[in-house]
Amino acid sequence: MRADGVERRWPASGAAPWTMVGVILLLWAPPAGAAQEPIPAPTPPSAEPASRPDSLRALVLDRIRQPEASVEDEVSDSTLIDAVDGVDQGGVQILAPGPGGTRRRIPAELPPDADSLMAVLARLEGFTSASYQGDRADYLAADRRLVLWGADERRATFSGDGNRLEADSAITYDDRDGRVRTSGFTDFFPESGEPVQTRLLVYDLPTSRGTAIDARTTYTEGASWIVSGNLDSVEEGLLFGSSARFTSCDLAVPHSYFQAAQIKVISNQVLVARSVRMYVEDVPVLWLPFIAQNLGTGRTSGLLTPVFSMNDVIRTSSGYNRRLSNLGFYWAMSQYADLTLAMDWYSNNYTAVQLGMNYAWSRQFLNGRADIKRYWGVSGRQELALNTSNDWRPTERLSVRGSASFISSTDLVLRNSLDPREINQTIDSDVALTQRLGWGNLTLGASRRQYLSEERTDLVLPSASFSLSTLTLLAAPAQTSRWYNNIGVTGSTNWSNRLEERELQPDTAFVLGRASRERLQGSARGGLSLGDLSLQGSLQTSQQVFRDVPPDFFAVPSDLAGEFRSGEVGWSTSLSFRQRLIGSTTLTPNIALEGSMIRVDSIAEARQFVQGPVRTRIGVSLQSDIYGFYPGLGPFEAVRHKITPSISWSYAPEVERTELQERVFGSGFSRVQNVFGFGFNQTWEAKAPVETSAAGSPAGLAGEPARVGEDEAGPQDPAGDDDLDTVGTVGDAMEPVIPASVDGGPGRLPPSRVVTLLALNTSALSYDVMQADSTGRFVDGFTTTTLSNTVSSDYLRGLSLSFSHNLFDDSERTDGGPRRFSPHLSSANLGFGLNRQSAVVRMVGRVLGGEEGAVPLEIPALPAEEFDEPPVGFDPNRVMPGESEDFGRRARPSGWDASFQYSLQRPRSTGVAVAERFQTLSAQLSFDPSENWRVDWRTSYDIESGRFNDHIVRLNRDLHEWDASFSFRQTVTGNWSFQFEVSLKANQDLRFDFEQRSLEGAGTGF
Repeated sequence: MRADGVERRWPASGAAPWTMVGVILLLWAPPAGAAQEPIPAPTPPSAEPASRPDSLRALVLDRIRQPEASVEDEVSDSTLIDAVDGVDQGGVQILAPGPGGTRRRIPAELPPDADSLMAVLARLEGFTSASYQGDRADYLAADRRLVLWGADERRATFSGDGNRLEADSAITYDDRDGRVRTSGFTDFFPESGEPVQTRLLVYDLPTSRGTAIDARTTYTEGASWIVSGNLDSVEEGLLFGSSARFTSCDLAVPHSYFQAAQIKVISNQVLVARSVRMYVEDVPVLWLPFIAQNLGTGRTSGLLTPVFSMNDVIRTSSGYNRRLSNLGFYWAMSQYADLTLAMDWYSNNYTAVQLGMNYAWSRQFLNGRADIKRYWGVSGRQELALNTSNDWRPTERLSVRGSASFISSTDLVLRNSLDPREINQTIDSDVALTQRLGWGNLTLGASRRQYLSEERTDLVLPSASFSLSTLTLLAAPAQTSRWYNNIGVTGSTNWSNRLEERELQPDTAFVLGRASRERLQGSARGGLSLGDLSLQGSLQTSQQVFRDVPPDFFAVPSDLAGEFRSGEVGWSTSLSFRQRLIGSTTLTPNIALEGSMIRVDSIAEARQFVQGPVRTRIGVSLQSDIYGFYPGLGPFEAVRHKITPSISWSYAPEVERTELQERVFGSGFSRVQNVFGFGFNQTWEAKAPVETSAAGSPAGLAGEPARVGEDEAGPQDPAGDDDLDTVGTVGDAMEPVIPASVDGGPGRLPPSRVVTLLALNTSALSYDVMQADSTGRFVDGFTTTTLSNTVSSDYLRGLSLSFSHNLFDDSERTDGGPRRFSPHLSSANLGFGLNRQSAVVRMVGRVLGGEEGAVPLEIPALPAEEFDEPPVGFDPNRVMPGESEDFGRRARPSGWDASFQYSLQRPRSTGVAVAERFQTLSAQLSFDPSENWRVDWRTSYDIESGRFNDHIVRLNRDLHEWDASFSFRQTVTGNWSFQFEVSLKANQDLRFDFEQRSLEGAGTGF
């Protein structure tokens, strides 16, 4: 190439047969210590080329051989180019002007066929390199334009600063305007980000802005979008496009896509498209005026996703209602607070506005949330709902927690709620202040509970409790302590004022236990312990006032009509000594003093407290553990049966009483008491090997950590290199086994753990011999009328089984008549859960020939509950304000999962109200019938009435880049709805919802 502007070409043959390799200056900063001098003016062009002095050629070759020399080349373009052109397979080196008019060599990014000379140049430090390849390179010095041509077998390629540009036809660089243009099919691979494919690329270097025609790229910020179309303007942080198509489907022929007339993207902030058409299999199905996609992370202000619903797709009746909910705005006020405002319009029913706020003041350890919702009914009636939760820790020892829920009308929830859980819950509010002192803990609080199923409100205001930290008097080490050292002092007290308000129906018979009342309760306990000797004392007080009592309910004077007061104060003190006999057998004798006072308005003489006689009681209790060992069964190495019997005896002599005391306390209070108590608990335990996971660590039972002996075991060392060996035992009664040596060295036995096969705890029975003698009937001696049992096991996850029996039928018993022994199941509660990880399921699988050991679960990572994440909006299925808690949306383990809950309440008396007699079965089941389907079902069945109370059924279908959801809800009040929703995975704010709902008996509004 000639310096006079005449074009000169280098053919694709010669020293470099098909590749032209060159170096282009990208960064002009000279190396440290290098001097910068101006370049002399170029020689005017002439018809004949200037002679090339041999001294200059020798100087250049010398500097190439010594790359460490940092000397500026103050020469013209043509002179240096021609000088380097003669170097052995050297290619072309173009030097562009730098700061101050200087020239600088740039080391090249070496191509695969680079020779030793190029390798030396590339090793120069302090320079940024770039290289280009092609079939031919044209440089017009007068126009300062470089054209790099490509061919079928070799594309025009430029690379530098981590970026790479390839074109089928040509790459043109115009130094006058600083623009790079390509022609032909072009691929651009940036240093960071996704590659771009385009038909034409124009990039302006001074403004760092480019244009791509018929481009295609992947845009990943918050979601992955495959974008194609014309990128009219692309610069740092900002993109404008037209006739753009974007989709989240990565198939060659996408299932669906969006076609936008114009698109704008602000990096890490927002993507906005105007005049958007949605296509499914190239068929237009939807037009949207705009789409806004938040691309930022954390909280960003923006519009909420509105939800539109109707009570029928095809209008079949005059009651055609529509609903528009969650229409509002989310405002991220600061890093520590946000605000959400939404409107809910339900035709022919109500209009509501909900306001929610989150705040987190980290420096003050204060955070919480508050929501308020106002309803305007079509009939003009207004209702208010409130929900808030707050937590404050002003100091390390002081904490304040408070939550409040309020609804002005419970009928609003029953008539409009579509969430079965909300209807069956109570509306609770509470506040508690806890102060941790150096010598105890103090708690002050208040609470309010509002029932939805009945007109009842319970208010506790205030409540206080204090517990004394255990104090040790005359502390001394165990080696030097005397009998009077290490005296322990304990104490606690609590006090509360409870107000129960109930609204009785006019035609309902008055029952004292169902009347509104105010109850004041308090208690105090304290104790001293010296070794096995213990002194305990307690004081209890209870006073209550029943309201709205009919005048003829008690034979009382008329001035007491409307209120009925009663109260009781009791105290006791006892001294006991615990003596260990053999093994775990203990004998505990005790002596106690008891006293009480009672007041009751039904007795005219007892309207003030009447003191009862002081009673003396002596007794003794005996408790032991009995073990039975059995050989191993199945996967268990050994089985142990543990029985814990207990027996107690107490005697109280007869005390003298007055006539008033006998009327107030009853005739049986002062007589001789000779009471025996019996208790019996059982546990079946087994020694099982520790199941290890793929990582080699023990796997627990039903989600619990594995246990070695009675302790929790850590990860096992397969190599056995630990200094301490863990020896498996079956409880404390088994002798430890010394590990056998392996290969002549120390070894260890396979680890084992103790699991509970079945545990049965039974409440104690008490029998009064003197009471039986007074009537002459054996059954009359039982003072315990109810027997309770609880069952637990490690082989059923979350097992909770308890049941109670009423032992005697006294419904037909008259005064002094015989009682009839007739056990009656009065209450029962059963709950447990199963999945493929449950121990019982794995055991059955092993019996049936399945794989042994724990089945690995693929549990998806749950999103972190951070304050930086904006809310998805409010739940239109709920009446109480708050964030959405939709059933079936939470991530769960793959496979199947089931849980069951059975409740029974069946009093013996036939006159008990129906509300106190119930028998329900609740179940929740989740499973994956196929790879792309997921089913979640929650239901409650009323066995007494033989009907289902509520349902929540949700089916989710994975449609590649879309999620489809079908859900059905029904509440116990008869409200039901069917909801269908399709949401784009790449943009959860883009949803298409349909809701069909019905409110039985809702009328035209509240």
